Amino acid sequence: MLKNEVYCDISFRVGEEEKLVRAHKYVLASRSPVFDAMFYGDLPEAKEITIPDIEPPSFDVLLRFLYCGDVEVHNDTVIGALYAAEKYDVGALKEATESYLDKNITNETVFSVFANAKLFGLEALSKKCIEFINEKGAYVFQSQFALQISKDTLKEILSSENLDIEELRVYHFLISWGEGQCEVKGYEKSDENIRNQIGDAVYRVRFQFMDLDMFVKNVCRRNILTSDDKLILQQVIAGNMEKESTKFNLGKRKPALKTCNGLRSGSHFESWRYHDHKRRRQDRHTVPYWMQH
Repeated sequence: MLKNEVYCDISFRVGEEEKLVRAHKYVLASRSPVFDAMFYGDLPEAKEITIPDIEPPSFDVLLRFLYCGDVEVHNDTVIGALYAAEKYDVGALKEATESYLDKNITNETVFSVFANAKLFGLEALSKKCIEFINEKGAYVFQSQFALQISKDTLKEILSSENLDIEELRVYHFLISWGEGQCEVKGYEKSDENIRNQIGDAVYRVRFQFMDLDMFVKNVCRRNILTSDDKLILQQVIAGNMEKESTKFNLGKRKPALKTCNGLRSGSHFESWRYHDHKRRRQDRHTVPYWMQH
């Protein structure tokens, strides 16, 4: 019925290209309270609705789910589908996309999954991402996507008490992140500009756990830190100053027990199919297709 556009009574202009998509009001309204209000509320929408904030492939995922409860998601549609599910209050589709993301946390994807989990308020998924990052910090920070995270995400991750990574590697990653920000904004990659981009995130590096020789060779030769900061940290490392006297977080990290061994460490999302059994059999709970076989 959807594919052949038989008896369609509503049209959408979807995405930047304003692709024309036709559908049936009753089907959409029966599965989404937002569509129900749009079509049958006090102020019903016109017969053609523009949706610029969802691209056609993701909107297609939404429609297929509303019509048949059986949808296949991929890495290029899952975030758009999650957004569409949130926008139109389709709880089962939100669960399906969240489950897809949960099953596809890898070294390459974890930062992207984490950012979107935070955006959509998926607390359990956010926690799982943090656990994955904590355990595999030495690997996930090598991902090209790690350099694209926001400053707030950066600070949250570096503040973790359970991050399993050497502090020198944290410091070098922080510089690489700052260089990336300079490049995006068209700034010269000077130490001053890098520090301006890093800002107070630098205080999350536990410099105390570098030995003095390592600190001098790798930190003091650059001007990411101020002269006063370098002097204070050298005194802390040498044991001549109480660590509480600095604004740096110098508490010892305590990596947690390994909990993510079952998660893949590859670099690609996989295709994933979800089937809404509740759609067709009311006496069963809605569960992913793979749990039924």
